[in-house]
Order: sequence, then structure tokens, then C-alpha cells
Amino acid sequence: MIKKSISTYNIEIILIFITGFIVGSSWAKYLLSTIGINFFIFELFLIPYLIYKRKLFFSLLKDLFHLTLIPTFLYIILFCSILFGTINNNGNFISVFTTTRPFFYIILIINYFYKTKDININKIYTWSIASIIGEAIFIQFIQINRNWYYINVVTLALIIIIPLIEKKPIKYIFSMCLGLFISIISGYRINLLIIIVGNLTALFWIIFFNFTKIKIKQLLKRIFLLVIIIFFLIIIIQNYIFIIDMISKFIKIERATIYRITDRLKYFLMGDFSSSQDTTRLNNYKMIPNEFNENLIPTGLIGKTLDYYGTYTDVPIILLFESFGSVLSIFILIVINLIGFIAFIKSFYCYNITQIVAGLMYPIFIILFVINGTFIYFTNVSLMTALIISRWFSYYKFKS
Repeated sequence: MIKKSISTYNIEIILIFITGFIVGSSWAKYLLSTIGINFFIFELFLIPYLIYKRKLFFSLLKDLFHLTLIPTFLYIILFCSILFGTINNNGNFISVFTTTRPFFYIILIINYFYKTKDININKIYTWSIASIIGEAIFIQFIQINRNWYYINVVTLALIIIIPLIEKKPIKYIFSMCLGLFISIISGYRINLLIIIVGNLTALFWIIFFNFTKIKIKQLLKRIFLLVIIIFFLIIIIQNYIFIIDMISKFIKIERATIYRITDRLKYFLMGDFSSSQDTTRLNNYKMIPNEFNENLIPTGLIGKTLDYYGTYTDVPIILLFESFGSVLSIFILIVINLIGFIAFIKSFYCYNITQIVAGLMYPIFIILFVINGTFIYFTNVSLMTALIISRWFSYYKFKS
């Protein structure tokens, strides 16, 4: 009986890895386009896993048809957004639905999994590491003609935080090497920032976990360790460009890619937003007051979506404004941030590793919401976003 249980678990882990490798990365879109399907129906690649976990699938369906007041209300708002967007975009329903679809999954996943007592952290890590491996292989061998590429920023943070919280050094070293590698070849500064913040957040937890119950001497040792780590991080950051250049020569990265994560970052830190090519991002932020006034009720995403692709990524609050209306969006943000902050604080008194990791993802989501909206704009990325947020809303108190 035990062997059968272990075998069943291993099969599920293998299916999660394969599914995460395809769905959690760019492989799903690439494979669909290869066979002539231009619409991103990544759900096709979820079928094998959902067949294996059919009880989960039917539970999700059942939950969808027995929604409580809040998710029902949010779905109604989304349907109105789709309707208005379709009208504003000359009946182009597919384009509107594609842009709105992440929110359908976010609401569905949060509404279902916040009632789940626990989620296996190994399954979360398996999906996350598979998506990053899949993306790295894709960038290196398929998407070789571009100097920059979006990656799954949520799973990138998870593969750093989880091994540190588990205190598994080999797993952490592998994840760090993979994370640094894909961050450099992807050509995005945000990815390196996520790795730094993920490390600091997890280390902060390790040092201050349950600090009210430890002796002062032990606490001082932990603080001293944190200071040393931060000191070495400062040295690394100061020699950042030199280190990246050395790595780029070793793995032969295009100069244009290196420029995006070295020179642009340097100019940004110097406040030279013109040279860092961040003037467009800053201008996008200036649009927020007008967008707030124009979207008091949801106006629908399309009509603007093709022109606003970069805007939704740089300033995701505009995406929320057009999806749910600006007033409701502000209320949603206040509630989620309050619950997320509480989850972050509680993680320092918690012994449930999944709840700890979910709480420690709160600072990551704050950063992403300010400068990278792909975590709610890209459907395949939003799946893990929703799963993490669902733990914030969990019915169950953190175990102590």
C-alpha cells in the first residue's frame, strides 16, 4: 500500500513537471503556433494532468457552479468588461477574451484553493523549476534571434525562496545558478531584482523567524549573519557590471542583451531615465489619474489593448482599471494588500512551509505590481499568482 502511494505521488510529480515545463513557459504558445493554432489555448496541455487528477478537475467545475457572492460579482463585472470591450473593438470577442482570461483563472483558483487546508510545497517547486528550465531551453535553442524575453517571474521567485526556507543547500545552489542564468539571457533587469529580493526576504525570515521566543544572544548572532550577507551583496552589486560581463563571455551572450541588464540599470540608479530608456515607463505612470477618471466603471480592455500592451506590463493598475473599473480596483487592491501583509507578518510565526512561502511572496508581488504586470497579464503566469494569493485568503490559521 505504501509503495503504491509513493508510486502514485511520483507519477503526479512527473506530470506536474511536464505540464509546468510546457504551460509555465513559452513552449505552450510555440507548440500551438507550430500546429497552426494562433489562439493561446494552453489548456490543451493541462488535459493529461487533469485526467490523472480528475477529482480536482470536477471539484473545480463544481465550485465554479456554486460561487459565493464576491466571486459571482467579480465575474459579472468581467462579463460586462468583455461586452463593452467587444463593442468598442468592432465585435472582436477573441481579442477581448484573451486579454481578460487571466482574471477568470485568478478568481477561480483563489475561490477554490483558499478553502484547501494545505498544498504540497514540492508540487509548487516542481512546477516552478520546470517552467524556468523550460524557458531557459526555449530562449537558448528556439528564440535565439531576440535580445530580450519575458520569463515567468513568479516561479523565478519561488525557486529561490523555497530551497532557502527548506534549508536545502544543494537545491538552493542549483536554483540560484539556473535563476541567474535565465535572468541574464532573458535581458530583463527585473529578473535579477526578483532574485535579490527573494534571497533577502528568505534570509530575513531565517534570521527573524519566531524571534520573540529565542534568546537575545541567538538573535544577535542571526542579525550579525544578516549584516555579513548584506555586506557581501553590496560588494557584488558594486561589481555588478564586471561580473555580468565575465559571465556573458563565458556563455556567449549578445552585447545588446548585456546592455539591457548592465548599462540601463546603471543609468537608472543614477537617475538618468533617458539613457536607461525608462522615460516611456514614467510617462505611462502619468496616465494613471486620467485612466482612473475614464474608467470609473469597466470600459472593456480592447480598443486600447494592442496599443497598451507595454502599458499593461509597466503599469498593471491600468489593466485593473479597465477590467473592473477604477473604484472597485482600488478597493480590491486595498483588501489584497491588507491580507498579503498579514500573511507576510504571520509567516514569521508559522510552521507550515507552504503558508510561509506564500507570505514571503508578498514583497515580490508588490515589486511586480509596480514595474512588471506580467504576473497578472500573462495567463500562464497568473495561475501560480492566484495559487499563492489563495493561501493568503485561506480559511485556516497558520499552524504554530
